[in-house]
Amino acid sequence: AFVPFLLSLCLATVVQCSPITMKSTGNLGRSIYPLLEKQKVQSVLNKQEILLNDLIKSKDSNVLLVFLTHFADLSSCELSQQLIHYSPLLADNNINLVTVGCGSLSNAQEFCKLNKFPESKIFIDSSLKADVYSALNFGRGIFPNSNISPYVKLVPMLAGIGSPGTLQEVLRGYTGDKNSPAGWIRANSPLKEGLSTADTPYQLPFELASLRLTNMITVLSNWNTLVPENTELLTQLGGSFVVDKNGIVLYEHNDAGILKYTDLNRVFKVLQIPVNDL
Repeated sequence: AFVPFLLSLCLATVVQCSPITMKSTGNLGRSIYPLLEKQKVQSVLNKQEILLNDLIKSKDSNVLLVFLTHFADLSSCELSQQLIHYSPLLADNNINLVTVGCGSLSNAQEFCKLNKFPESKIFIDSSLKADVYSALNFGRGIFPNSNISPYVKLVPMLAGIGSPGTLQEVLRGYTGDKNSPAGWIRANSPLKEGLSTADTPYQLPFELASLRLTNMITVLSNWNTLVPENTELLTQLGGSFVVDKNGIVLYEHNDAGILKYTDLNRVFKVLQIPVNDL
C-alpha cells in the first residue's frame, strides 16, 4: 500500500490547489443545534467527551467551527497553520475557534506537537467511521462505497478526479497569487528569513509550493503516528461553520476536494473583518 501513497505524494508536489471555493450546504440563517444534536467529540486537552452543542453554547460568542480532515492530511496541516496565524484576528473580533479532526487521541497529540497547534482548541471524532462527519454529510472522496484501497483512491483525487477544481489550481503554488495573502505562508515557510522582508502582501512565486513541500516531508516523516486507524478516512473531507452566540449559522463551507478547505479570507470578508496581512 505504500507505493500508491508515494505516488500520491509525488503528485502533491505538482498538483497545487487553493482553498477558494465555498460550497454551501443550505444551513445559512438556521440554527446549528438540530444539525449537531447528540454529536460528541473528545477534548485533546482534558480527554473528556462533550456534546458539540454544549461546546458551542459554552463559548457565549461567535464560533468558528472547523472540521479538519484526518491528522496525516496536508489539508489539515496547511489549514492549521492559517488558523494559528489568524488566531489573534479571530480573538480581536470575538470569534472563538473550535477545531475538530478525525482520528485517535494520539494522532491529534502528535499533530499538535508537530504543528504547534494548541490542544485547548482541538477536539477529535475518534469513531472508527467519523460519525460526526457522516452526520454533517461531509464528502468521503471518490468511490466512497468501493473496496478499492484508499491509497489508490488518493491518486485520481490529486489529479482532479472526484476532487473538483484541483487541476485549475495546478500552477498557483509556483506562479504566485496576487489575490491571496501571504503572511501565514511567510510565518511558516522554510524561506521565511528571505521572505519576511517582502513588501508585497500577496503570494510570490514558489512561496506556497515551498511550504507545501516542507509540510509533505513532515507528514511523511511522521506518517505512522498521524494516520488514522481506519485508512478509509484518508479520503474523508471536512468543512466549517461560523455561528453566532445563539447558534445561528452565519457562514458554512463543505470541502469540495483535496486542499479545497475553508478559505479564511472568505470568512473574514463575509464577516466584514479587514485583514492586513503583509
